[in-house]
Amino acid sequence: LSVLDMGKIKKLCGTKCDVEVSCSQGLAQVGPRGEWSLCGVAAEREQSLLQATFALVPDISEAGTPSVTMAVRLIEALWSGAIPVVLHTTSPLPFEEVIEWRRAAVILPMARWPELQLVLSGIVQEDILLMRTQGRFLLDTYLGTSSRIVSTAVNVVRRRLKMPAASLEGIKEEIHFQDGNDNHDRAPSGLFRQNYTL
Repeated sequence: LSVLDMGKIKKLCGTKCDVEVSCSQGLAQVGPRGEWSLCGVAAEREQSLLQATFALVPDISEAGTPSVTMAVRLIEALWSGAIPVVLHTTSPLPFEEVIEWRRAAVILPMARWPELQLVLSGIVQEDILLMRTQGRFLLDTYLGTSSRIVSTAVNVVRRRLKMPAASLEGIKEEIHFQDGNDNHDRAPSGLFRQNYTL
């Protein structure tokens, strides 16, 4: 995906999207290993992302190589509440062994980028809410702080080595009903298709 391709995405979206193809601060467009660098400072990127529903996260790294810049873009999008839209090649997403990214992000193969506006316009508000909620869960559980990232990395290595997790000692099972009957004082409820309490 080149700057020229990003310009095409901007034309396809028209006024419905805000796609910046140049860095106003004049920072270098090439990062480590030939990747695009992040434009501006984190606070400026955050201001744009706070107004966005979706955040484009192109995978510009070499095939099979994880991209640090892509990981930073993913985390910044999640922190701002935007849904990451990953234009993906073959590079792995961060911790994809333990994180089901499709529940929190839109992932398209790079060859399908011309369909981007059609795909995004087909996502309904309920799904947007669920994806944002899942993104917040990923931050709280796996990616929110450096200690959580280290813990997640250790758990990925532990899983690869097939080492069992540490046992939870000192935690007792709580028994709710002594007689084994769990039908005490249940109120009948209607069928709810959607939980709007989030």
